[in-house]
Parts: sequence; C-alpha cells; structure tokens
Amino acid sequence: MQLLATHGISKRFGDFWANKHISLHLDSGEIVSLLGENGAGKTTLMNILYGLYRPTEGSVFIKGKAHGITSPKDAIDMGISMVHQHFMLVDSLTVVENIIIGKEPRKGWRIDIRAANERVDELSSLYGLNIRGEAEVGKLSMGEKQRVELLKALYNDCDILILDEPTAVLTPGEVDNFFAILKKLKDAGKGIILISHKLKETLAIADRIYIMRSGEIITETRAQGATVDSLAEQMVGRPLDSRIERHETNAEASVFSLRHVDAYEGVRKVIDGISFDVKSGTILGIAGVDGNGQTELVELAVGMRKVSDGVVTYLGKDITRTDVRYRLGHGIGYVPEDRQSKGLVGAFTLKENLVLGYERDKRFSHRGVVDWKEVDGYAEDVIKGYDVRCQGKEEHASALSGGNQQKLIIGRVLESNPTMIVAAQPTRGVDIGAVEYIHRKLIDMRNKGKAILLVSADLDEIMELSDEIAVVYEGRIVSMAQNGAYTKTELGSFMTGARSGGEK
Repeated sequence: MQLLATHGISKRFGDFWANKHISLHLDSGEIVSLLGENGAGKTTLMNILYGLYRPTEGSVFIKGKAHGITSPKDAIDMGISMVHQHFMLVDSLTVVENIIIGKEPRKGWRIDIRAANERVDELSSLYGLNIRGEAEVGKLSMGEKQRVELLKALYNDCDILILDEPTAVLTPGEVDNFFAILKKLKDAGKGIILISHKLKETLAIADRIYIMRSGEIITETRAQGATVDSLAEQMVGRPLDSRIERHETNAEASVFSLRHVDAYEGVRKVIDGISFDVKSGTILGIAGVDGNGQTELVELAVGMRKVSDGVVTYLGKDITRTDVRYRLGHGIGYVPEDRQSKGLVGAFTLKENLVLGYERDKRFSHRGVVDWKEVDGYAEDVIKGYDVRCQGKEEHASALSGGNQQKLIIGRVLESNPTMIVAAQPTRGVDIGAVEYIHRKLIDMRNKGKAILLVSADLDEIMELSDEIAVVYEGRIVSMAQNGAYTKTELGSFMTGARSGGEK
C-alpha cells in the first residue's frame, strides 16, 4: 500500500528555490533514505510533509488522497510524525509534558498525567530508550533529548515516521538497537523516511534511496548494490578523497591540563576527579555516550562552568577561575555541540556572527568601535574559504542549513588562529562532503602544532582523528590510551560502563 506520495512539490523563498518539482513515494513496510549535501533541500521537503511549510507548487497524497497539510497537528492527525534534527522541545517542561502536548489524555476535565506517564514509561522500556517521564527536558543531554523526540513520535502512533539525522548522537550499540526498532516498525507496516549523512548506516537499513542536489531529486536507486563511494559521489558531484595527511609533531609540551577536577550540577557531581593533558600538535578525543559528562567537561574547559575542586592550567598558568571571555581572548577556540543555542545568534547576520566573541579583537575594533568595513572583507573571505552556501554576508544565520551553520562556526574559530581548540561534536548533522572538509581543517590545525580537545559521540570520527583517546562514563575517565589500542567494540564497552580500567 502506498502511504505517501508527492507530485511536483516546489518551495520558493523569495528568489531562491529550495525544492524543485519533487516527486517521490513511500510504501507501507518500507524504509526510504533521502540523501544530499547540507542545503540540498531535504529538510525543507520534510517540513512541507509535516505542515511546517506550505509548498509553492505541487501536491501531497496520503494513502492515495490529496491533502493540504497546513500544520503539524494536521500531519499528526494524518498519521505523520517527525523527529527533527534540531529538537522541537520546551526545556522548562518535563519529558511527559513535552510528549503529550496537543494529545493530552483526560480523566474528566483534568489531564490524566498518570496515564501519560505509564504510557511513556511503557514505550521507553519497550524500546530501551531509558528516559524518565518526570525528568525536566532542559536538564537532559543532547542524546537524551533525541530519545524524547523518538518517544514523542511513537506516542502519536504514526503510520509515517520522518527521521532527520536520528543516529547523530548514538553509539554503535545504540544504533544497532535503534535499527532493530525501525525494523520492528517496518514489519508492522509503518513507512519510514530517513534523512542521514551516514552512508554506511543508510545502506544497512534502507530499501530505496533518493539523492537530492540543489533542491532536486537527481536519482533514485535500490540500496542493494549501491556503495558508499557511489552514493557520496552522486551527492557532492565529485569523487571524495578520505585520506588524511597526519604529520609528525612535537607532542611534548602540555598546552591545557585538568588535575583532579570536580564539578557539580546542583548537588549532583557531573565531573568526578578528571585529569588529562592536551599537548601541542595532538588531538585528544573524548569518547562517551551523551549524558555522561561530556557537555559539562566542554563547558568547564571553555570557562562556562565553575570548578568545585581541582586545577585547570593553560600554557603553564592557572586559569581555573577565569571566564569565557578571558579564554577566548587568550587563544582557546570553541566549537559548541549545539550550534543554534550556543554557537550562533539566528537573528544576526553572518558577518555579525563571524565576529561574535571576537568583537573586541584588534582586527575588528579600534578604540572600542567595530570597523565594519574590515568585518565585511573578513566575512567574505571566511564564507568563500569555508564554502558556506548562503546568499551573502548580510543573510541571517537562521536561514542557513545546519551544515552551513557549522562551517560558519568552524571558520570563525579557526580563523582566530587559536592555540587550542575545544571542538564539541564538530560534524554532528553535516553531510559527508562537509565532514571531509572539517576533518581536514582540524588535522591541518593539529599539523601546525595546535592542541585540540575533540568531544564526539561518533566513534569513527574519534578513531580517525585522535592521537589519544579518553573514555568518559558517569563523569569519570574510565580508560585512556593512544589511538590504535582500542577496537570499536572495546570502546563501546567502556562507553556503556560494561568495562572499566584506567590506562589501557
């Protein structure tokens, strides 16, 4: 049975066509993957199907009937649920309150919160999502928020499930479990549209693949018989070279160190006695399942979180009590894990965002006054040099795709010529071409003698880029070793707490 079809869907924003005459279909019991570079139009199309945008042209058919989907409520009522790449959650509400918005169960005139909690807990247990219904969403990690979004979709009892980068924050074991869930849903007759930049995962789970470029579908193919290289080349329009030139560096000097550092969130200890060094010309990779202290460790490293005990040292100086401004001003660059809430101001232009945090730098400011002519030239150079796909330096950051927002942040950080870089999830939600580009930029900085603290939930990224790997579990480093000492399975065991043991 055909659950969904689009006929000639187009979407225009001003003079820009985000989608052009797109026709695709989704059948019952099928997983379809939608691939393309950031900015190719994938998320725009899914937002049309979910009622967040209205098409400029074309029609959407649900189970053979044309429908005008004017809101997410319409979509949900028609059996469509969507898990967004950027979470659609209210931080001040609990997990259950977020999930039942618009579909509150009633007991008389009251909301039956007990019934909602029982249903959410049942779903969480059934699918191994491990989320407490009464938890406040604002206190959850990125990975935990991802699971809340999935719970919300399952609670709505959808026939059509749209997933935008659903595995970006999952470990290999969690991905396997997640794919097992998708296969159960497929066997139950659900139709699933999967947007992903992880081509190996696409080939492992999808039945059919649509590839988009510049707002159009350029090809449709069966997953069986396709390869990572063939898909990548069709996505970006050129062969990709994944080779990375790693030079020998002088890795003796410690640039940044933590010594027996503790930190708290209220009365809960979130960093527990962590010690490590980040040396010049090296990348220290921090591996771990989201929610085990990585976010707090990054905040501590850049001065956003206070240390309750221990010492933070940078270039031989105690910086334990210094703030973000001091650290940015003294050569610590910061790539945040959440580009929208911590990396950019959506209402600011690209050029304004490119000097955010550096507006007092002597390159851009003279006697306290910003030299906008200098900023204009700098912004144009960064946009061109880092291949940020946009309408120009005056465009608002909110108008960019996630991957282009990430490249803008990477450009801002690297062009500040930092001595050390704290990179948190630097390629989360970006396409394979952008991943290749960002990896090369980070390795180039390493080869130039920069010290890099890399925090990533992507084990392939950690194992490809790092010189040394530390595994964090429940706020502690449970193992640390030179890269090459671990297999991916071993890393996964340490990450989930199934194994522990200091230096490997």
